[in-house]
Amino acid sequence: MGSSVASVTTAYNGAHTLPRHLDALLEQRRPLQEIIVVDNASTDETGSLLAARYPDLTVLRMPENLGTGGALAAGLAYATDRKHD
Repeated sequence: MGSSVASVTTAYNGAHTLPRHLDALLEQRRPLQEIIVVDNASTDETGSLLAARYPDLTVLRMPENLGTGGALAAGLAYATDRKHD
């Protein structure tokens, strides 16, 4: 049985930097089973960018900014619950 690999990215107001990062993840030779983006209560166009350009990615929208550590913990907990390695 193969492994299930996910990527967890934290983002806060990352509309200008996320596309390059996410496109690189999508273009990997070994596809990921899930790409998880934790939107850490962004106030820019991050949410609309993710919805319009990356509708197949999993987006966890935090109601408040949890800081990098809190957002990463939320993303890793989600990935673990989904049984990713």
